[in-house]
Amino acid sequence: MKEDVRLRERYFGELEGKSNRNYQRVWDYYRLSSEHNKFGVEPPRSVRKRVLSLIVELENREPDDSQIFLVIHGDTLQILETALQGWRPEYHRALKPLETAEIRKYGRQYTS
Repeated sequence: MKEDVRLRERYFGELEGKSNRNYQRVWDYYRLSSEHNKFGVEPPRSVRKRVLSLIVELENREPDDSQIFLVIHGDTLQILETALQGWRPEYHRALKPLETAEIRKYGRQYTS
């Protein structure tokens, strides 16, 4: 098992460690654009880029028949999932919410 900082939770800037009610405020802004950093929050496009860099690295390093297991926080995984589904990163909240300890299986197709 190896840790990689690219799988870290999304940084929520000045809202980090505050009430979960603030999440909706952030998500409302990002539905308009995946680029801005309102409240100093890490933009979805940035989250997606850092996680995809790890995915590409793993795919280039591991044999094609490898099974790779990643443990990722929910918001980070849903942003990654937009790449796997061919969606824009700011639409990550439109995906089916993750259950605690849910396992999702994906192939090797994604869009950057």
